[in-house]
Amino acid sequence: MMMAGQNRCQCCGKMFVPDRRVGARQKACSAACRKIRKSESDERFRRKNPGYWLGRYEVVKAWRKEHPDYQREWRRRRKGHWLKLSAGEIQADMFAKAIDAVQKNVLVLREIQAEMPFQPVDISGRFAAAPCRSA
Repeated sequence: MMMAGQNRCQCCGKMFVPDRRVGARQKACSAACRKIRKSESDERFRRKNPGYWLGRYEVVKAWRKEHPDYQREWRRRRKGHWLKLSAGEIQADMFAKAIDAVQKNVLVLREIQAEMPFQPVDISGRFAAAPCRSA
């Protein structure tokens, strides 16, 4: 008998209580079953899309032959950028990026808030003009 809040593992068939953060979307009881489900899913995808990985390698191979040091140079430039900075500068850079992200979110929230209708509240904390209630 299935108890409330339990799911049946789609891999081994055992009953389990899903993680509360995942809820009903969790299909497997353990990491081992999840790995089996993933490999089966990958196999189904490969059978359904046999040419998915074909044809791209030759294009990439030709481009890499024309640009032999591209990846090495990219890594060197990227590593060099961070090597030039002190630990404090790196933290300041990361902090500035975090502040930019917060400011963008604040702007979006203000736009949403501006679109919300204004409803005055009376002294008791209730909406002054509640459209669905009669006075």
